Amino acid sequence: MRWYQSPLLKRLLFLPPVVIGVVVVWALVRHSPHAALKPPQEHSRDLRVIELPAVEVAPRVIGYGTTRPARVWRAVSEVGGRVLELHPALDAGEFLQAGEVALRIDSRDYQLAVKQVQAELTEVSARIAELTTQFENDQRSLTIEKTSLALVEAEFQRVKRLAEAGNAADTELRDAERRYLSQKQSAQALENAIRLNQKKRETAEASRDVTEARLARARRDVEKTWVRAPFACRLQEVKLEVDQFVQAGQQLFEADGIDAIQIDVQIPVAEARKLAANANLPKDWTPSIAAARDALKLSAVVRTHVRGIELNWNARFVRIREQLEPVTRTVQFVVAVDDPYKGIQPGVRPPLLRGVYCEVELRAPPLTPHVVVPRASVFDGGVYVLDPDSRLRRREIESSFEQSDFVCVERGLEAGVQLVISDPRPAIEGQLVRAHLAGDVQRQLIAQATGAAATK
Repeated sequence: MRWYQSPLLKRLLFLPPVVIGVVVVWALVRHSPHAALKPPQEHSRDLRVIELPAVEVAPRVIGYGTTRPARVWRAVSEVGGRVLELHPALDAGEFLQAGEVALRIDSRDYQLAVKQVQAELTEVSARIAELTTQFENDQRSLTIEKTSLALVEAEFQRVKRLAEAGNAADTELRDAERRYLSQKQSAQALENAIRLNQKKRETAEASRDVTEARLARARRDVEKTWVRAPFACRLQEVKLEVDQFVQAGQQLFEADGIDAIQIDVQIPVAEARKLAANANLPKDWTPSIAAARDALKLSAVVRTHVRGIELNWNARFVRIREQLEPVTRTVQFVVAVDDPYKGIQPGVRPPLLRGVYCEVELRAPPLTPHVVVPRASVFDGGVYVLDPDSRLRRREIESSFEQSDFVCVERGLEAGVQLVISDPRPAIEGQLVRAHLAGDVQRQLIAQATGAAATK
């Protein structure tokens, strides 16, 4: 076997190429220039931010309800009789002005009753006059009788003294006493007649008062044959005809007052609390609607939509209903729109009629300045803000209440902080942020919080 055919030699043949490769790599690394080391670069995120404003928040609540007239005239016939005349426009949808005659009922029977009672009154008055004259005559006669009685009594006393002294006969004394007693009886009879006259006159005067009351009632019955509108109103359905007989107490028709429209607004209890946030009731206040109105100081706006056009009416807060609505368990605020026919334009701005479904916005006086944030920027009870180094930080907040598209912050934020309004998730605490100020969002937020957006 030759030396180059040795198995050991064949195993070692791979070493020279390996050694040569290692030497070449070492030489290249040894003589090549060193590579410059670059520091790692931090990547930032683009996010929209706003500077948190502190504004006087106007608590507002939205509710819904259906309109109804503030006053309804349910015309009832107070007397019975035949209908003689109807107003030319006495029909559904027509208008009546205050004091205008809607219909007239036959009054002849009531006028005859007036004449009859007038005759009775004349008779009673004549009787009172007769008794008065008799009383005056009896008074004068009584004066004369009392004068005569005094003279007769003096004569009787004189004869009595003479009889006691033995200077007058007994017959003369008895005659004087008889004249005295007879005159005294005459005076007493006149006094009794005068007292009886007084009782008769009192009875006659009471009868006169009753007759005068009957006369006044009879005259009112005549007036009641004219059915007049108590206030300006718009008629509902009318089913009356001339010559139709109506009975006393019969309902004739109904009419809606046009001076005001009311709406029972359904407000959830939690929402209603916002309106009382600024109320200031005295501790010893007496429960009354007027006191509640003065404390709450609410204003209201009523809105409807007609063919895509929004119509607004200013309204006033009237009262709170006496109980929760039994089905929805909501508080019922009553608001009123005065003069709902004012400013109407046919085809453009209709009046606010009965039965219109409306949106009602109730507003309370502004609160002290609060920090507000968009509702969409709150994540699990916290928000994301930028620190002075433009790095992302999370803040936990406590809110006093939520309204519309914003949240009123009680604790956890202060005005001027840059709030992230973009969705930062996945959010990395301390991540560098390139901020883009969203002025339009900030202006819209302030308008919503102050109520300016709702006013437009």
